[in-house]
Amino acid sequence: MTANMRAICAELLTEGKAQEMAAQHRYESADLVDAYWAIVDLTSSTAFRLAAGENKAFVRIAVYTSLFQMICDEFAEIKIIKGLGDGFLLRSQSFRSILQLLALVDGVAQYWDADVRNNPGYPSLSARAAISHGPAFEEQGDFYGAPIDRVARISGLKPVSGSCLAVVDETVRRVNQDRIEAELPFLKFKKPFPLDPDLLKAGEQPVRVCEIQIDRLKFGDFDKFFVPIQNWYAKRIGGRS
Repeated sequence: MTANMRAICAELLTEGKAQEMAAQHRYESADLVDAYWAIVDLTSSTAFRLAAGENKAFVRIAVYTSLFQMICDEFAEIKIIKGLGDGFLLRSQSFRSILQLLALVDGVAQYWDADVRNNPGYPSLSARAAISHGPAFEEQGDFYGAPIDRVARISGLKPVSGSCLAVVDETVRRVNQDRIEAELPFLKFKKPFPLDPDLLKAGEQPVRVCEIQIDRLKFGDFDKFFVPIQNWYAKRIGGRS
């Protein structure tokens, strides 16, 4: 016996209502995770794909994501929540660890750019990063909540300067600036400014953000912290001797 579409849609609605009740229960019983959330992705991916073709665009993304994952694996405090094609959504209990990760990726990108500068067939590995902080809840391996939405909005901002390591929301700056600038002197928090309202969804509250700029010369001579990657380097060099 066949059913008309009214009957089928009515049955689907019944199932949807049951799922709604189950989802409400999961939300009310979920444990909130208070953490730093970051979105990091390659810049100019679409422009490079259109100019250089699918093959080279794929290679660029594959190199970047493999390298990023390798570095990230060395930092126990940082977890990759999910891949975003040419980037990642990250969770971390340590703000300093995220900045160390970003500084390392930026350092590799600078060496990469210098090495291939004379060959236009090779793209930059430069990336952009956005960071927020706050509680979110987990659902089937993904996370939801205001800080996730906020970091997604911030990630749409094009940084003002080429030395920008990350854009963070104002609450992250206020809590961390003094300590981070003392511990990581190659980083500098710039003056906060309002996020372009065009990057926000209807009804969302205004967001103030701040660029963190990196002094790449100072970073190159820095030898404190970065313990996980220092250990990786010692093993790597030791294995060659």
